[in-house]
Formats: sequence, C-alpha cells, structure tokens
Amino acid sequence: MASATSLELEVITRGGLAFKASALSITVPSHAGEFTAKPDHVPLLVTVKPGVLTVETTDHHKKIAAIGAGVAEVFGNRVTLLVDPYATAESIDVEATRALLVKNREVLVQLRREGPSKAAQIQTAEHAVAWNEAQLAIAATASTAITH
Repeated sequence: MASATSLELEVITRGGLAFKASALSITVPSHAGEFTAKPDHVPLLVTVKPGVLTVETTDHHKKIAAIGAGVAEVFGNRVTLLVDPYATAESIDVEATRALLVKNREVLVQLRREGPSKAAQIQTAEHAVAWNEAQLAIAATASTAITH
C-alpha cells in the first residue's frame, strides 16, 4: 500500500466549518503536549488546549491561527479539530486583546490565591489567558497567518 502524501484538515467551531486545507503537517497544542500530525499518522484522539495551530500546506506555505479548547481526531489521513473559538490574524483587535490578557491574568492570580476550591474557575482563567496569548502570537506574525 502506498503512503499518503498529505492530510485533509477541517477546523470546525460552533458556527460551522472555519477552515479546510490539504496539508503536509499540522501542529496542534494539546493537553498532553504539542503534537504534529503527518500523512499516515497513527489514529489519535486528544483534548486540545488554547494555542496556535500551525499548518504546512501542500504548496509548502506555513499558515497559523489561534484556536480555543476542544478535541482533535487524527484518523485515516484526516485531521478534524472541534474547537471554539477560532481566529485568524486579520480578525484580532490587538489592543483589545492586550487589555483582556492583562485582565485575565489578574483574575487568574486572584483565583490562585483563593486556593484549590477554585479549580474549575482557575482552569477557565488559564484557558482565557492562553487564548489571548495565542491571538497575540498570530497577530505578531500576520504574514503567515491563515486568511480566508
């Protein structure tokens, strides 16, 4: 059996299909650590944490987007990400995102001071901080960001 030369990627949010591409590799931030899927990757199902999605397209361009929490499935040279939210560089208001990052970091510090009884709120605040950081990271490298 011949090896595949590409993967089919779909990023799906609550609003529907956000991005679709043929790719040579796809790097996803997961709770188990960042992973890169390439053609003929073993089947995998993981939880995704907010961060930067990196896609090397079949025409050898690097594309990035910010993704929120969700799940990723790799199966049969298909990668499906069910995540929310999702943002491309051109959709990010950098100043507003910086302000939210400061606010979310303050909330996180306060929740951590309150202790383990706030575990669920701490996780939500950590995701908010990671989401803001991912948005700023892709905005800073807008020349390689995924565009529609």
